[in-house]
Amino acid sequence: MEPRRVSDNGSEESWVMVNPATSDEFTNQLSRLKIQPSPEELLAVKRELDADSSRTQHLVRRESETKATPHPWGRIGSNAGHALDRSLGPFVDTSGRSIFIDVIKPTVALLIAIQRVGNPQPLLLCSASTPSGTASSIALNAGSIWFPAQQFTSTAPASSYVGLQIQSGTISFSTPVAVGAVPIVVSGGIAVTATLRLVAAPPTALIHNASVQTPSNVTFSFTAAGSSLSSAEASNLTAFGTAVQLSYSTAPAQYDSIFSRVLFPLVPNKSSFTVISSSSRLATVSGSATISVAAWSLPVTITTNVATLGSAAGSGGNSLSLTAGLEVSVTSSTLSINCGLCTLLVEPSTLELGGLSATAPKSALSISLYSLSNLTFRSSAPFAFVYISESVDLEVWAMVTTLVAQLDQPRTINNTRVRLSGPAVFELVRNGVTTKLTARGTNAMANVSVQSFALKNLLLRASNPTSILVTGIYSSNTVSQGIATLGFTLASVLPFLPDPYATNLDFSEPSSTAAAGALTMILTWQSTAPVIINVSLPTTDSSSAKVVTVPGLAKTEKQVDDQQFSLIERIKSVSASAVKPRGSPTYLDLSTNISQFGILISDVAAGSLNISNLFLEAPNNTVAVITLPAVQWEPVVTVPDPAAFPTPLTYPDCGETFVMATESVTLIPIAPRQAIDAILGSYNSSTPEKVAVRFTLPFGMEATTQLIPSTSTLFSSPGLRQIQPSFSSSNLAGGDQVSFTPASSRLLHVIGQVRSPSLQGSTTLLQNALYNGTSTKTTVLSPIDGAFNPTFSTGGSNPSVPITRIDISGFGESTFSDWRNPTDAAAAISKVNFNVMLGRTSREVVQLYSIKYPWATRVVRTITIDRQNSGVVVRSDSGWQAVSQGLYQYPKPGITTNSGVVLGITNVANIRDTGSTYTTPDGSQLMGVIFDCGVIMEHVVKGAGPDGTVPGRDLLGYVQLTDRTAQPPLGQLADDQYTYLISTIGPMGGQIDCVININNSGLLMRIKSIGVTATRSASGSIEFVMQAGGAPILPGGGLWSFVSQGSSDPSPNAMDPINGVPLIRRNATTVAPITTYPYIFQNGVDLFPSSPATYICLMHSTGTQRLIFPQPKIESTGPSQITSTVTPFLADPYVLATATGPFCHVNLCIPFNNASYSLAISSTGDLKLQLPQPSFTTNAPPRVLRSSKTLETIAYCSDETGAPSVVTISIDTSLTKPWSISVTNMSLATSSGSLGEVVRIVGNIQSDSQTPTQIVNSRVLFGKALQPVQSVVSFLDHFGQIPAPTIAMTNDWQIQAGLKFDFAEYLKAVPALASLIKQFVVDLDFKLVAEITTQDTTMDAEFEVTLKFKTPFGIDVIGLASFEIHMADKGNTYTITLGAGLGVSFDCAGFDAIAYFAVTQSLIIGDDVFGLGTGTLLKGSIDLEIVEVDIEVEASMAVVKVSCTGPSGDAESTIWGFAQATIAVEISIAFIIDIGFSWSTEWKNNFNGGPCPLVGV
Repeated sequence: MEPRRVSDNGSEESWVMVNPATSDEFTNQLSRLKIQPSPEELLAVKRELDADSSRTQHLVRRESETKATPHPWGRIGSNAGHALDRSLGPFVDTSGRSIFIDVIKPTVALLIAIQRVGNPQPLLLCSASTPSGTASSIALNAGSIWFPAQQFTSTAPASSYVGLQIQSGTISFSTPVAVGAVPIVVSGGIAVTATLRLVAAPPTALIHNASVQTPSNVTFSFTAAGSSLSSAEASNLTAFGTAVQLSYSTAPAQYDSIFSRVLFPLVPNKSSFTVISSSSRLATVSGSATISVAAWSLPVTITTNVATLGSAAGSGGNSLSLTAGLEVSVTSSTLSINCGLCTLLVEPSTLELGGLSATAPKSALSISLYSLSNLTFRSSAPFAFVYISESVDLEVWAMVTTLVAQLDQPRTINNTRVRLSGPAVFELVRNGVTTKLTARGTNAMANVSVQSFALKNLLLRASNPTSILVTGIYSSNTVSQGIATLGFTLASVLPFLPDPYATNLDFSEPSSTAAAGALTMILTWQSTAPVIINVSLPTTDSSSAKVVTVPGLAKTEKQVDDQQFSLIERIKSVSASAVKPRGSPTYLDLSTNISQFGILISDVAAGSLNISNLFLEAPNNTVAVITLPAVQWEPVVTVPDPAAFPTPLTYPDCGETFVMATESVTLIPIAPRQAIDAILGSYNSSTPEKVAVRFTLPFGMEATTQLIPSTSTLFSSPGLRQIQPSFSSSNLAGGDQVSFTPASSRLLHVIGQVRSPSLQGSTTLLQNALYNGTSTKTTVLSPIDGAFNPTFSTGGSNPSVPITRIDISGFGESTFSDWRNPTDAAAAISKVNFNVMLGRTSREVVQLYSIKYPWATRVVRTITIDRQNSGVVVRSDSGWQAVSQGLYQYPKPGITTNSGVVLGITNVANIRDTGSTYTTPDGSQLMGVIFDCGVIMEHVVKGAGPDGTVPGRDLLGYVQLTDRTAQPPLGQLADDQYTYLISTIGPMGGQIDCVININNSGLLMRIKSIGVTATRSASGSIEFVMQAGGAPILPGGGLWSFVSQGSSDPSPNAMDPINGVPLIRRNATTVAPITTYPYIFQNGVDLFPSSPATYICLMHSTGTQRLIFPQPKIESTGPSQITSTVTPFLADPYVLATATGPFCHVNLCIPFNNASYSLAISSTGDLKLQLPQPSFTTNAPPRVLRSSKTLETIAYCSDETGAPSVVTISIDTSLTKPWSISVTNMSLATSSGSLGEVVRIVGNIQSDSQTPTQIVNSRVLFGKALQPVQSVVSFLDHFGQIPAPTIAMTNDWQIQAGLKFDFAEYLKAVPALASLIKQFVVDLDFKLVAEITTQDTTMDAEFEVTLKFKTPFGIDVIGLASFEIHMADKGNTYTITLGAGLGVSFDCAGFDAIAYFAVTQSLIIGDDVFGLGTGTLLKGSIDLEIVEVDIEVEASMAVVKVSCTGPSGDAESTIWGFAQATIAVEISIAFIIDIGFSWSTEWKNNFNGGPCPLVGV
């Protein structure tokens, strides 16, 4: 149960209930009662209480050394009427009073109440064994019985009880009652009788020959008329040598207000009482007085809870009420009083004499105190007194009087003394040979004026003294050593510092005139020693007492509870809610006595304030030590002055104040010196407390640290000490400085410390600088500032303060700290150096250690801030400086780089910022840089410097500025974040220029660029590939080059002209190198995939055909050769005509039978194709080269019988004939949907480096549409071979293949038949041309014959016939022309001549065309062997209807008319000179304005 107090009707004592299991509560009660036992006393008390832990114990505070109440005005003691189990003490309170704790003896059994129906007030409470059912009486057990006092006399106090200790007894009822239930309830008409046998108390040796015998057997009656003592045996008392016999009386009970007792009147055997002998050494009694009342006297106790009634004290005592006649003389004083009406009470252990109307006719009593102080007691009116004797050596004299106190101390700020006058109680206690004085008084004029008192750090405005309590050793009207406690009514207080100071408090007077509470001053003196003054502020001990409010300091308990964090936590967090001097009461000492330290007070509960040694005190954890900002943030100039960096940078202020606080709750003076000593003392004590500190560091840094004492033997505690050098010879002392040093590991001293020790806490670089008066996010540490806070601030990777020692005073901080972090992690602060002297920075150095991607070059960047001789603070930026080579060795596993032929970089220099930054998804920030270096290339043969490296200029890399935002940091990029970087900004690297010998194979390659890409291995992990780009130096013998083809591209494309051909190799730098992996001409992203996104192909080109070798590679072991796992392809002349780029669609090409080939590389770089067999048969399916709605062109790898083609390829660039290609049985067919296959050219394609491509063993096969032509060709073929078709490639990717029959040449080939044929045939022409381009395919076939027939008239009849076919993707057109005419011809002397005129008619039909035409022809020729002349004049016209789909989607038609006239003259002389002239004109007209164009006619 919780401890609690029960008021006892004005008594200053109180009940305290203590749970025996938690007797520590007893200590708390002693503290509340301002009792200060020694540790030994407290331990003994706790042991005694804990020994009886089986029950709840009732404790009573007693201020008197006697168990009887010494108050002359009759206040009831809380222990009155109770038997005491034991007494604890004495304890001495702060006023010098002896305090005892009485432990009330509990009842043996539960008390049973007997009460009337309808009345909760019991008639009595007793210990009894109650039978079940009903009974006329119950027997009482030995123990206690209690009666409410007011049922005997109405003048007794409310809730008061009298008790008796009985041996036995009986409770009788006039009518049987139910006794089975508790309480026992009786009706109003039932009489209750209590017959009791009392316990006789053993006699005690008393002075004044005193003794007493109380009644042994008594009877109490309880009826409806009232309660009374109905019988009592005879008793007696003896005191001061006179004995009085007493017998029962029927007189009603009375209440004794002097001793607070119930009196049951008795009949004395004497009418007067005379003092025969008085043996006291304190007070001598004399005289004689008449006995007015003799009585059996029982003490009353007051309680509202009958459960608190314990064992009764006994059977009371006997008393005599006397008239005036007795006198008392107080020894060692001039006091002599007439007792007036008084009462003499004798109990087995006590003799008491007291009254309320005493007089003192003699002069005042004056008692000297300290220096010029004294107490004067006067009694001008009747007053109360009491004399108590408990034993020969313990007696008390107390009286009510008037006191005048004149005190030399304390004095007001005006140096006036205090004085008080008013009623008082004067008390002397003799205990053995020592007499102790206690005087209590009040001031009748306390509130007449307000006085001001100055303590060491607090100004008090209070009333005149309201009360005084003096205790001390009394002898001969002198108290040579004692304690005076003065009470005041406090009006207001104002804290201050002992020396000149500045504060943020408001000095205005309090608006309220209400009293702030009771102020107490305690003055202690001893002989001639100076008086010691202690002051106590009002506390919350009493519910009626007010709590003092110190301006700006004290808060209510609730206000303090509402604070979520203690001062130390808020200082540590440096959050917006942290303690800031602008809001909390702050005092800054301006003198040099304490080196301009100050204090800051926060969250002080009003009840926590105290005054000790005249200092206002507060708990240590609410008083922080402060100074002004410990270092100046001066303007910083950057040199050289870069255009991009703002200079100078200035600051609006110098940051927050220095704050140092502790968790200790020890009360300390609110003053800088004492606060410093207390914080250092609590930290360095045997039970150390944590200390939190906030301070500033140079140029925008704020730091917090928490000094936590170490409990491990392996680690020392952080250092906290005061530094104040002494110069005793000169009587000088240095200024106060508080020094902080970080904890260190004793183990690391043995094994070698890796990182400099640092203070636990956090450091934050603020973005609070100004440029031209405007806020900027640039700091003095830009661009490396992004790594500072993520490292050292709260939540960072290493939250701490990177200093090895710092000393702070009010004049500024001093530190010469060189903190080092020899880490190998990206974006890590590796060095922090401060040189500061008394708040002025001479040097600051912050260095960031990081990694430059993609080579993993370690770099550092150092920001240095120096104070010049002129006082200007100058900032310089080293830029990035390489501290290692770049060999792809990252600090941790996770980034695997396949370096290929780019083994690394070295001699990295001239690193420059690009101004670009990139932030990865996980928050890592990087900045772009360009730099120069030496690139370590494999097998360099040209372009390397003296050191064997290739110069690299302005290569691009990215330096990591910050680690990921999540904790813990990685120390480098995660592989996926590195991939994001590459995909966003590209492969980095850049241009170089060198020639390498790939794997010393003999194949040289000029490297123009290097860069990194990301890929995924077969297991799915991310790896990175360093890719070299350039141009392999390939031999002649055709045109060698490289092309690339994406997985979705239909045909290969030209390579990137900037980066060139990529060369990569799998050789991860994080594992042991595997030398068997080949060198691959492939993009880095395709290092692992079996189906690469892009195929890199080696291509060999000739005039009319090309070869590609996909995914070429050079093995790292074995012969020097180019191989692949992918089959090569041959693009023959037909399919090559469809190419839109460097190569045609691979699906149209002729594949090799397998990938079992190699291109052997000679030492001179020549290539030789090596196949398992020199020739192979291809089974390539028909390849549709062009297909439209009107025309389809198909290339077959077989002839018309289906015999497959045989491919023979030879490449050896070292030979004079470096290459040759032949493909047998190649067919090119053209067909039309309406005509079927029109024509097919079949033959063998042959080409080499010295012979143009041609079709040999060719033949032209005509379809049904050209059967007449087929017949003529077949007929003529019987007389001689028709010339072979030709094939040619043009520069704009088209192929022409055709057959032209020249009649004149044919006649020369068959001279035996020439004369016969010439008799009938004037001209016979046949021409067939097939043309394939990337946009269109056309086939033109033309057959024309001119015949002559001799007539008898010498004139020839001329007949003409022609048939033309024009086939194209846009449509087919057929033209049939017939004509007739007359002419002459002759053959004379070896020359021929002919001339004729003819008229022709034409029919034009086609897919979308129909028309009719007519024309005339005049032609003549003469052949003189040496000279041949041909003249031709032709005119023709036609009308044609063309159909098409119009713009609106509807069918449209157009009527065209056109005409053409041609004149041609050709002269040939001796087959050497050809003279030709031609003129032609053309006309056409759209008759109906239709939308259809005229094409193919």
